[in-house]
Amino acid sequence: MSAEQNKAIAHAFFTKAWGEKDLSLAEQTFSPDVVDHFDKAQGLAVVRQLIVNFHNAFPDLKFTLDDEIAEGDKVVHRWTMEGTQKGPLMGIPPTGKHAVWTGITIVRFEEGKIVERWANVDIMAVLVQLGIIPPPPEPPVAEA
Repeated sequence: MSAEQNKAIAHAFFTKAWGEKDLSLAEQTFSPDVVDHFDKAQGLAVVRQLIVNFHNAFPDLKFTLDDEIAEGDKVVHRWTMEGTQKGPLMGIPPTGKHAVWTGITIVRFEEGKIVERWANVDIMAVLVQLGIIPPPPEPPVAEA
């Protein structure tokens, strides 16, 4: 498949799943034994559960696809998410706080299906905004 075809498949799934809470395209988008390098796990169930967990934690989750790049067998998304944490997430009880975070996801295709996924997520921003960890100290002001 072409890079443009892969991009169209990835775009359709990610905007539906993250933006609309609709996982109906999961089986036709991912290989059943997809490798998720972010969670160091394998299988479509892992991908589905990750998305469900975030939507449960942030019921008002808003997903914005900021950039989309495709080349060869890979598609890259740079995205922004935001929402109010009203459910548990990764062992963190609901805080009721609003958070905005960014990330980059790369997926690799074989025969029209995603077989690998990598993600870099600004987890530090989420943890600071939810009040789990303090913000980093301000850098010292240089004297002139």
